[in-house]
Formats: sequence, structure tokens, C-alpha cells
Amino acid sequence: MCREGAYWTVLIHLNSCRLDGVRLQNIYDYNSSRSFIFKFNKTDTKVFLVVESGVRLHETAAYQQEDARILPSGFVGKLRKHLRNRRVASIRQLGFDRIVEIEFEGGERLYFEFFSLGNVILTDAEGRIMAILRPVDQGVIKMAVGMTYSAEGKALVAPSWDVFMAAFSSSKLPTNVLKNLLPLFSPPMIAKVLAEGSRPEEWFEAMVKLTSSINTGSLQL
Repeated sequence: MCREGAYWTVLIHLNSCRLDGVRLQNIYDYNSSRSFIFKFNKTDTKVFLVVESGVRLHETAAYQQEDARILPSGFVGKLRKHLRNRRVASIRQLGFDRIVEIEFEGGERLYFEFFSLGNVILTDAEGRIMAILRPVDQGVIKMAVGMTYSAEGKALVAPSWDVFMAAFSSSKLPTNVLKNLLPLFSPPMIAKVLAEGSRPEEWFEAMVKLTSSINTGSLQL
């Protein structure tokens, strides 16, 4: 299932609080060639993050080490070589796209792509690819070890005031207006906008502010 940008915005906001400053203790192959377990450790707290390339990213409490492959794949071996025992510096979503970036204290960056067939890419501090789960060669789009990874996130654009007000002429329900104008907004985001006032002017201002906070990565729910 390919989730849209708003889903990842909320998810990354929640996970950034849990992963801030933790150390990546180990990485394991999970139950398929594109599923992985990332084991983070901070004092007495352990966090297990499940990543299935192109599909999902979430914590799990049900992981047992017996579930992992005895011998790591070549890809996991490369991730361990460069990232094991590195501390997380930040975790963020790129713009409003379905790309998640984890930056480590040494400047290395791990990218998870959750569109198309998905991908996992490790780069150095200069953006040069050191390991990639699925090399890409599709015409002008090429990604392989040694190349520079470019991931420009898409920004969420709020409708203009005129468009916003015109929408009310066809619907008197503000929830429907926001759903139609901003289909990538999740129900909690729509509720947050409507809670900021009782008039279209107040909702419009709240919508613009929320859009800006999403694009700058400062979302607070």
C-alpha cells in the first residue's frame, strides 16, 4: 500500500520524538528480501523499527531475534559496516514526498522511498551512494553506488483565498471543503484547522500556517 504525503508527515513527527539521539545498535534482514529490522538503543530503552521498502515503516514490540536471517544479506552487511553504533542526528520527511531520511552523527544519511517499487539508499555526508537496495536505470533516472543521490521533496501548496472561498459556494460544510481542496490532509489535520476558529477567514489562516509547518518539518499535532 502506497501512503500519501500526509501519512508520512504525521508518522515521522511521532517517530522523531522516539528516535532523537538514540544509537543504531544493529540491522537485520526480516521476513523478505526488502524487509528489515533496525534495532536502536538508548540507556535502558530499545526501539525496533520495521521497514518494508515501498510499503511501511513502524515500531514493533513483537520482534524476536529468531525471526532474522542467521547470515545477513550483502546489503545489510554494508549498512552494518557504515551505520552500526552510529547515533541518530535527525529523522525527517523530505518536503511532502514519500521519502524518509535518517541522518546519523557522522553525516551519513539513510533514505527510505515509499513510492513505486520502493528503495533504501545509504549515502555519505556528500550525498554519494554507498549502498542501495535496488539500483535504478530507467532512462534519465539512474541510481547506483558511487553516484550522487538527489531527492527533492515535493511541497504542499495551499489554495489561494479566492479558490478557498469559491469552494464554500458549493458546500456549506467546512469539513467537505477542506477534504476537496486538500485531499492529502488527514482527518486530524482537518480537525486542527477547524478548531482554530469559526469563520472561513480563520480556517484559511490556519490552513496556510499548517501547510507551512508541514513543508518546513515543524508540524505539531
